Amino acid sequence: MSAIVLTLLFCSTSQPIHCQKVSPQEYPSGIACFLDAQQKAAIWLDEHPNYRLTAFRCGPREKEA
Repeated sequence: MSAIVLTLLFCSTSQPIHCQKVSPQEYPSGIACFLDAQQKAAIWLDEHPNYRLTAFRCGPREKEA
């Protein structure tokens, strides 16, 4: 079974089409990922105050196109 990856999507508050996808770490289960997601998002937002969280996902790593 593959690890679960937290993927956070943050978009600029001044230019909402400017977004960043962040995957801070892997987790052994979806529950562990979900429980840690809010804390990881809060830390990132503290460091990037001109962004807002627009989506998050806990699941298998997405394949790069």
